[in-house]
Amino acid sequence: MRMEDEGLECTYMMRDRDKKYTDSFDGVFKSANCKIKKTPIRPPNPQAHIERVIQTIKHEVLNAFCVVSNAHLDHLLKETAIWNNTERCHSARGHLPPVRDGDPLATVKFRKEDVVCKDRLGGHVKSYSRLAA
Repeated sequence: MRMEDEGLECTYMMRDRDKKYTDSFDGVFKSANCKIKKTPIRPPNPQAHIERVIQTIKHEVLNAFCVVSNAHLDHLLKETAIWNNTERCHSARGHLPPVRDGDPLATVKFRKEDVVCKDRLGGHVKSYSRLAA
């Protein structure tokens, strides 16, 4: 997925202090009015949340597919982003997806016949919801 596809600008580029990042590498981002931010020396793990998202994408989606082209990878990542942000439950958000309409509904009892399963990517990622009454 490319930033231009989503209409996003690059305002900051965060990177570590590895010597492989030369001045010419930074120059590419600076020419696009993007500020370079370097991580602190020996940080505890400032990117833990990002690493967890990448791990989720890798283990729950990408390990199940043989990616054959950039377009195929873009499709998989776009579908994964939609699933992650609108359907997947997040424990830090009260087991609700980050993007949702309104407040969560009150807890009610229901039967298993009232549960509907929605799948993406050929059934590899699934989400469950209550059947409409």
